[in-house]
Amino acid sequence: MYIPLTLVLGGAVGNLIDRVRVDGRVIDFIDFRIWPVFNFADSAIVCGMLVLLIHVLFRAPEKEDEREGEEWKNDEKYNEEEKE
Repeated sequence: MYIPLTLVLGGAVGNLIDRVRVDGRVIDFIDFRIWPVFNFADSAIVCGMLVLLIHVLFRAPEKEDEREGEEWKNDEKYNEEEKE
């Protein structure tokens, strides 16, 4: 989970640095001629968001902690109500 967040944050910081350095513009330098021109920061943001989206949509459900409900069951008020 840290890697996709790092990619998104790193890409955002990279574009921010470009905007501060180059009069409010981002320098795009990767051009495949059939796709819009982009840079590594843009690629990092897109890849990070895709990994996050896949993780959120297809992750396995987490197991519940077995001890999660014990605190409530051991509560004196709960035990008193059960005895009545």
